[in-house]
Amino acid sequence: MHRLVILFCSLAPSIVLLQYGIAKARARWDDPTIWEAFFGGGVATMLVLIPGLLMKSVFAIDAMSSVQAAATNAFVIAAIPEEAMKLGVVFYMIKRHSDDASRHDLITLSFAVGLGFAAIENISYLLLPGDWQFVAFNRAMLSVPGHGVDGLAMGASLTTAELFPRRRRFWLIMALVIPILMHASFDFPLMLFAKNPAFVGVLPAWFVMLILTTIAVVWWSNKVRAATQQMQDPRASSSSMRLAGIAMLLFAPLLALGALLQDSYLGIVGAVALGILPSILSIDLLSTSFRSVRPA
Repeated sequence: MHRLVILFCSLAPSIVLLQYGIAKARARWDDPTIWEAFFGGGVATMLVLIPGLLMKSVFAIDAMSSVQAAATNAFVIAAIPEEAMKLGVVFYMIKRHSDDASRHDLITLSFAVGLGFAAIENISYLLLPGDWQFVAFNRAMLSVPGHGVDGLAMGASLTTAELFPRRRRFWLIMALVIPILMHASFDFPLMLFAKNPAFVGVLPAWFVMLILTTIAVVWWSNKVRAATQQMQDPRASSSSMRLAGIAMLLFAPLLALGALLQDSYLGIVGAVALGILPSILSIDLLSTSFRSVRPA
């Protein structure tokens, strides 16, 4: 029973946030291509696990200074191989479904790949010794949305490459570079603080950067999606999008409350802060639903 609870807590945040991508693209829950992308992201997690462990031994992280160890962990061991593997899955999806590309925007597929990756990664973290409940709440509010936002940036870059053929090569490169920089920027301050608590001063700047980056990527992906004018299923109404946004908006404070109950030292401000990322996505979903019903 205990393991089933861990499995549920590992998968639930990614599946809940997947509703954001499905609703934004006006897709359907039973769309097999989106679920194929989701499970493909999960497979990518397992493919980078062993190389990551090998690189840790090769680079001798424990012998490095705090800054060097955090940078190596964030960029070389985590961000580069993980984002490269995700992009590989997205390219596989593009090739596999090239004849059906008009129904599946790359932003949604990349978002699904990122969330699938986060779901399986969650299992590995929650099975580690320690307070798995607190880890589950924290990852549900930070790491899982973080992987999803990286996916949005990857999909927006790939779509921009299609919109501007003359700069196609540049944007294809950016589809890897931007998620790597975002991923490493997310991990580096946390890893630095974990290595040396004296660097606690980087955390406020990290959090502000995280919020601004998320808002910028959501805005960018909205602009790119609007430019493509791809609405996948007209049967998906604004009311269903609004309901999904409300459900996600309620999901964030519940997670924050759970984290606060698990760790009273977190404080109300800290708990609310942890729910910022899923709240941004839910507010964007609600905003989109109301804009879609305005008269032309």
